[in-house]
Amino acid sequence: MTARGLLRLYPRAWRERYGEEFLESVGDAPVSPLTALDIVAGAIDAWWSKDVRQSTAGAAVSAGGSMTVIEQIRRYSCARQEISKRDALIGAAIIVGGSFAGLALERLFIALGWPELGNAVPDVAFPAAFLVGTNAMWLNRYSWRVRLVLSAIPTAILIAASIIGRLT
Repeated sequence: MTARGLLRLYPRAWRERYGEEFLESVGDAPVSPLTALDIVAGAIDAWWSKDVRQSTAGAAVSAGGSMTVIEQIRRYSCARQEISKRDALIGAAIIVGGSFAGLALERLFIALGWPELGNAVPDVAFPAAFLVGTNAMWLNRYSWRVRLVLSAIPTAILIAASIIGRLT
């Protein structure tokens, strides 16, 4: 996958304003998976961020002197991310705690008379906890919007698929 192909994920106004500079910064050669993640994260922010929409319509730097979108990409793209001990412990606690919470939910749903729903919970307890826990470890440098799209939405889809699979 190339940066030019990933550039299509951005809104048209953003591509028209920053597209060439973006390709000069990132290059048009195939990108690594981490760089692709950075580019996808930037696209998510570009679609949702009011600041990005305003910067494509007006001045590149805000009155507060903040970085332009391209400067942000240069700063974060391809940056080696170190996981702090704190983030690793938080992620591990979420994974373990989420797994146990899933087991508690299973018992609760069965006790409430919803055995199908209760039996669906163990199927997704660990994978859902893993998705949310890795969010705390790996995605903490991204905005909440990016974290939502890359972790919470797949978790919700996983849970819904398991419930639908058990109910049918």
